[in-house]
Amino acid sequence: MKWIEDSFQLAATDLSNHLACGHLTQLNRLVGLNEIKKPTWHDPSLDVLIERGKEHEATYVEFLRKKGFTTVNLKGGPTQATVAAMQQGIDLLVQARLDDQPWMGYADILLKVPGKSKFGNWSYEVSDTKLAQNT
Repeated sequence: MKWIEDSFQLAATDLSNHLACGHLTQLNRLVGLNEIKKPTWHDPSLDVLIERGKEHEATYVEFLRKKGFTTVNLKGGPTQATVAAMQQGIDLLVQARLDDQPWMGYADILLKVPGKSKFGNWSYEVSDTKLAQNT
């Protein structure tokens, strides 16, 4: 949750956090408004999980690339880069930014599938590369 100009920008994590703890939403809101400071606690085991997740995603992307899928990694790029790759019909979009204010997020993978869309005779489905249902 981030306060940008005059509204909050929300991500799927914010929704998940809210479902787990409504109070956390209020704390994150106060942090976003700079009314309180975010705690500075770090769990080193989280770094291990993050690294394993990145390795798993990279392995899956490489598996699909070897099957002949055209691929582009959009990590850190703007929504416009995601739209441009969709217009080109790239098969596999990695870390694609999606946003529809106030929501924004990054899809691990967008996979091109047959079907009509504004891009042509294809559309995209979100594919998640999580290692488990929960940590």
